[in-house]
Amino acid sequence: PSASASPRQLTLLVYLSENWSAEFGGELQLMPFVRAPVALAPLFDRAVLFLSDRVLHRSLPPRGAGISTPRWLLTVWLDGLAVDQPFPGAGPWPPALQRLLAPA
Repeated sequence: PSASASPRQLTLLVYLSENWSAEFGGELQLMPFVRAPVALAPLFDRAVLFLSDRVLHRSLPPRGAGISTPRWLLTVWLDGLAVDQPFPGAGPWPPALQRLLAPA
């Protein structure tokens, strides 16, 4: 990994707002590398675990009554030494994909 890479390897999110409704918005959007984004409503007792160094993520803004409704979340980050390393048995990305995703 690069010297500036975060050691964060896994992220665990647990939603704790009992009165949150899916219509309030505020979804977690996961953007797995070269796959379609997935949106998950922040519903009570939902847990989400993902690879921090491989899945971009963001929280979408709340809407309607969700704007004034408190939303509680427990976040746990797990660090590791294998950050930004290839999965065992995975080959390199095709050159065209490497060029497309390389930092400018």
